[in-house]
Formats: sequence, structure tokens, C-alpha cells
Amino acid sequence: MIVRSLMAEGFMRYQRIELNDLPTGVIALVGDNEAGKTTLGEAVAFALFGRTIRTEDTDPTQAINWDVDVCRTQIGFEVPGGLYKVERLVARTGEFEARLFDGEGNLVAEGARVNEALVRLIGFDF
Repeated sequence: MIVRSLMAEGFMRYQRIELNDLPTGVIALVGDNEAGKTTLGEAVAFALFGRTIRTEDTDPTQAINWDVDVCRTQIGFEVPGGLYKVERLVARTGEFEARLFDGEGNLVAEGARVNEALVRLIGFDF
């Protein structure tokens, strides 16, 4: 699996971060403590699976930035056979949405079926 893009809005420490056209290959993250390197990794995990290491034993709403009521993530990735995109939303009210789209924008799965479809596509789960 190759991550092609990542967007997180209202996610943990990020008001908004958007990374597009990521290069193929290894990407190194460098920065001071508390710069957001781990949070970026958590955003990838949350965008894919709706969970993070920090929220594993708690409510997923813990991923929502303290200044907002809704967190949205989107990750674009490539696997042999095509491009895909996962969109997730979690709200303080408990609302949780997940959608998986193919490269043509067709809905492949939604809700709990997104994680099942991801395991088939990328070969692993959280």
C-alpha cells in the first residue's frame, strides 16, 4: 500500500493538515518533541481504521481537537489494482461515518464494512 494523500481536520492537535501528491518510497519525519510527528502517524491510522493507539482503550471522540465538535479524515492510497480513498467522520455527539471509494469515485463500502473491505485490499488491519 502506498499512501498518496492525507487530510485531517479537527484531529488531535491539528486544526487542518493536508498532504497531497506524496512521493513513492520512504518518507522520514523529523522535528522537535511535540511537533506533531506521532500525531501524523495517528492520523494515518485513524483515516484508515477509525482508531489510533491513543484512542484504542477510549472513545474515538478523543481524537477530536479540543476546539471543534467534529473530526474528519481522508486518506488516498494505491494498491496493486487501483487507487482508493477512505473518508471518516467522528462527532462529539457519537456520530461516526466511514466510506471507502475506488479511484473512479464509486462507493465500495460504508460503515463497518469499510474495515472489512480494507483488510481485503491492503492485507492487514489495525
